[in-house]
Amino acid sequence: MKKKSITMVLVMVLMMVIIISCASNEDDSRVKESLIEAGEVLGIEIPWPHYLPEGYEINNIILKSNDTASLMISNNKDKLIELEILWRPEGIIPFRIDLNDSTVELNGITGQLIESGDAKIGVVWNWFPERYQPGLIILELFAPKDLPVEELVLIAGSVGW
Repeated sequence: MKKKSITMVLVMVLMMVIIISCASNEDDSRVKESLIEAGEVLGIEIPWPHYLPEGYEINNIILKSNDTASLMISNNKDKLIELEILWRPEGIIPFRIDLNDSTVELNGITGQLIESGDAKIGVVWNWFPERYQPGLIILELFAPKDLPVEELVLIAGSVGW
């Protein structure tokens, strides 16, 4: 019980450090350091988008739990793109993506286009980091509806290490 409490406190402290360190716009090296720190908590290397629309940058990395992180991407004009990364070490898919007419190809991976209310669009896809090994990353990318779907697909397709 005591060991579990200490672990939780350490995770919380690390989460706060990552949030504080990413709160201001810093150079790419600081963002990459924060990605590494978040990856250490999740136990995987955190993928990130290598393409962002002009004016957008990763401002913040938030650890939501010990298996979920969110990259907050902004253009400093109240336009926010969020990439949520859910790590499933056992490879269990908690929900099924229905393959229908609203699918897109992301560098050989099929993603599902989704709408989140009136204000957001998104793409959800599964990624197995190591072929034939346990472990699954579920990626959810959400953006304002005024961002063209083509841009959303470019961002999603650029996610990697």
